[in-house]
Amino acid sequence: MSYPKISIVVPLYNVEKHITPCISSIITQDYPDFEVIIVDDGSSDNSKSICERVLSNSSVEYKMISRNNKGVSASRNDGINAATGEYVCFVDADDIIDVQYLSKLYRAINKSDSSSVVFSSYNLIYKNTKKQQRWINETNKLNKKNVLWAFLNRDCKFIITAMMVNRKHIMDNKIYFDEDCRYSEDIIYIWKILCSSKDIRFIDEPLYNYIIHPGSTMTSSNYNKIVTCRDAIIRLFDDYISKVDNMETFQKSFLPRYFFAIMHSAAKLLNYNDFRLLSQELDIKTIFRLKSDKLRRKQSFLIKLYYINFWIFYLILRWK
Repeated sequence: MSYPKISIVVPLYNVEKHITPCISSIITQDYPDFEVIIVDDGSSDNSKSICERVLSNSSVEYKMISRNNKGVSASRNDGINAATGEYVCFVDADDIIDVQYLSKLYRAINKSDSSSVVFSSYNLIYKNTKKQQRWINETNKLNKKNVLWAFLNRDCKFIITAMMVNRKHIMDNKIYFDEDCRYSEDIIYIWKILCSSKDIRFIDEPLYNYIIHPGSTMTSSNYNKIVTCRDAIIRLFDDYISKVDNMETFQKSFLPRYFFAIMHSAAKLLNYNDFRLLSQELDIKTIFRLKSDKLRRKQSFLIKLYYINFWIFYLILRWK
């Protein structure tokens, strides 16, 4: 039986403390045909040399791309353009994948010729705790309308690294990461994939280990990063969300809900003054006034509170 090649794109930037377990988990995959594309984004430590040493001592096909520092989105785009596989996966350099990560994702996406993407559940690891992120009790083709609503409501939390995408689908639809965006760029990319796909599949198995390290992007994002997401989200809406057929209520709800989620996350990361400044820069006052018939009761209450008492709004989001 022949297997199509799969490309694994790994952005690299100053992760010498974590890169060896990541690369080791990649080269021990039980899938027979894959390539590893390392995109070094101007690392100043030994990350690149560690990768080269581990990969050169394996039988795995690999490419090393070096570039000046432009961020993870530009690195992933370089990886997409360098990929020769029929399918593409993204792995972060400080995480670990299951030995059957590729084989199980491929088995699921190969069930139909129309399949363009498959997601899996994953383990979220922080300090000494591990929690499986799961929300669907089956492995099957998903209803697109239900998936879009569930992802918007954060009832399902897909991540870019627990995903396999058909490369032809990426290239035909020109689905690239927004290089001007430095916050929520992964989520924006997933939205592009979901909106452009007809056949979306899911595996209820934790094939990816998402490890939160102290000082990681998830724990260290600041005002300057978060503010870059505004224009990217508006572009996402104009180019993808607004073009989904027969989902007018979803489209009306999208911007208020998405920006509410941004503010919810930002409240946990920013001090009050930066949070207020972010609200002004993102023009949250205008966005929250957009009509949405599908806001949940708590969201509706908090949005009203935003106009009545911004300080209390901040405190509730920060500790909620």
